[in-house]
Amino acid sequence: MEIAIRCAHDEVVPVSELKANPRNPNMHPPEQIALLAKIIFAQGWRNPIVISNRSGFITKGHARLLAAQALGAEHAPIDRQDYANDAEELADMIADNRIAELADADRSMLRELMEELDTGAFDMDLTGFDNLALEELMTAAPPAFGENDAEAEWTGMPECANQDLSAFSSVRVNFINQEDEDKFWKLLGQIKGKSVWFPPQPRDIVKGLAIVSES
Repeated sequence: MEIAIRCAHDEVVPVSELKANPRNPNMHPPEQIALLAKIIFAQGWRNPIVISNRSGFITKGHARLLAAQALGAEHAPIDRQDYANDAEELADMIADNRIAELADADRSMLRELMEELDTGAFDMDLTGFDNLALEELMTAAPPAFGENDAEAEWTGMPECANQDLSAFSSVRVNFINQEDEDKFWKLLGQIKGKSVWFPPQPRDIVKGLAIVSES
């Protein structure tokens, strides 16, 4: 079986010539390989398999190799890369999977994207979500008020004036619209709130905080 190649690559080689790294610690369950094989079959090759010029082993794309084998693919695109030593090669292989694990998805945005795709005319498996994972995403309850939302915790609270005696001075910042306020907090690189230290200070430096009634 020949599969369309839609990614940049150095060359195309027989799948039978590709060698998995025997020290690869990542396990690929059958359901993962079946789903990936379906995606590759439908989309074509969107990523090449990365081969080390030093060892000849795969550093990135072990799952893609298994998917190609499951499909009975005859050829696969590869990208050859140089590594200075074994440690550099192993580190790149480990990091390729570890960095992906550290990512967090905005579930609200992800749900909106899924709803946009789920028209009945599109195979949702091609998103990488099987039926069970998709159902869990779409039916999960939204987070409780204020959970993982620093701004929501301030909703409805009166304005506060920082009377911390350790502060050299303070200034009130006014915004003409929401866009300008968002730019301000982004510029500071801090979570949006009602009071801020510049530069950021440890919480225990704040000695007193007074609540000012709006009535």
